[in-house]
Amino acid sequence: MISIIICSVVFLLAAYALVAYIRRKNTTPDYTGKTVWITGASSGIGEHLAYEFNSHGAHVILSARNLAELKRVQESCPHPERAEIAKLDMTNYEEIDAVSKEVIRKLEAEGKKIDVLV
Repeated sequence: MISIIICSVVFLLAAYALVAYIRRKNTTPDYTGKTVWITGASSGIGEHLAYEFNSHGAHVILSARNLAELKRVQESCPHPERAEIAKLDMTNYEEIDAVSKEVIRKLEAEGKKIDVLV
């Protein structure tokens, strides 16, 4: 009797895990209408995050020191019309303060906010 109960519990847990796995595999992230600010977006992980968030509907704000590379990333985004540049040197605290305030002011004027900060 106990072995039947144990087998039933194991079967239910396995079925639950399988359903959860299938749901994760069949869903795609939707960032439509969201604003994502990515620092270090001119190369590497930041660049590829920009492409991914942009391809899933997000408006991305690309920040880094190298303006030429930021423009390249912006133009390479799947939807460049939803990508903007905010040149920013993260080692310059005064610049961080000024650029952050400007980006937030602009977003608030459009009725938006930062939903994800990377």
